[in-house]
Amino acid sequence: MACRKRKMLNLEQRIDVIKQHDKGVSCRALAQTLNVGKTQIQKIITDRALSDCDNSLQTLMDYALSFNNSQLLDDVANCLDIISTIQRSRASKAQQSTMLQFFK
Repeated sequence: MACRKRKMLNLEQRIDVIKQHDKGVSCRALAQTLNVGKTQIQKIITDRALSDCDNSLQTLMDYALSFNNSQLLDDVANCLDIISTIQRSRASKAQQSTMLQFFK
């Protein structure tokens, strides 16, 4: 049995995936259209969500620093640690969803 060569999406295709997903197109439909696995599409969406959280928390951290609010700084630092853990561990989709619920 021959192994199928893995198809990787380029940056333009990844951006299109994000835009289409934002419009409500399902991961399964995107995967079929681009002839890739559903998991690859889900990873693109999850990585974007983590990046968005990270950027928002970094902005909040800068705000907290400007007012020298130590409690807020501690809370934001803990959130950044959680995001870093998710990114490093490549936790399962269910675990990532559970952890990301904290930020909603």
